[in-house]
Amino acid sequence: MGLLAALLGASSGVSCGGGAGGSCSTPAACGGNIVGSWLVTSSCVQLTGTFSSSLCPTATAVASLQYSGQVSYTASMTYTLNASAGGTETIDFPVSCVTTTCDQIAQTLQASPPDGLTSIHCSAGAGGGCNCTATLAPQSTPETGTYTLSGTSITTSSSTGGGETDSYCAVGDHLDIIPATGSLSSGTTISGSIGLTKQ
Repeated sequence: MGLLAALLGASSGVSCGGGAGGSCSTPAACGGNIVGSWLVTSSCVQLTGTFSSSLCPTATAVASLQYSGQVSYTASMTYTLNASAGGTETIDFPVSCVTTTCDQIAQTLQASPPDGLTSIHCSAGAGGGCNCTATLAPQSTPETGTYTLSGTSITTSSSTGGGETDSYCAVGDHLDIIPATGSLSSGTTISGSIGLTKQ
């Protein structure tokens, strides 16, 4: 659908590497007919990786994204997307990186926040580390382009360049887009899906 690649700027604090935390459930891909206009009615997409910051190369981050908007797919293999995404991000600084107080780490992040992060707060974590939370500012990216289907995969190609291949499952009036890791930095994991209802 292009949703993931178009809106990954909302989670720019996550880069490559491992991480911890729960995940969103991921439905099975089944293919199906996606022609029509679809409205996002549910979403749970979670990215887990290393927090991109010179403060600590081993800090981990989990970004939880929520989507809204709509997408239309035509029988002539074109699509139009008008959607936005926002959410929250949690960042865990291990004790090996905590050379100041958690409040000072928060102040440093607030003074020069990574793209998309606002309302950053940190508190003491287990073992002497720091746990930080931040809001991912909503981002909207209108997009048009073409798409192709192959089995249970949908590949979108934006008219402005770039592409994305995800899995999908369309049954009746419900469509699940299941983001793939191909659009992400190496080592970043993703779970969850975007649920849409036909209009």
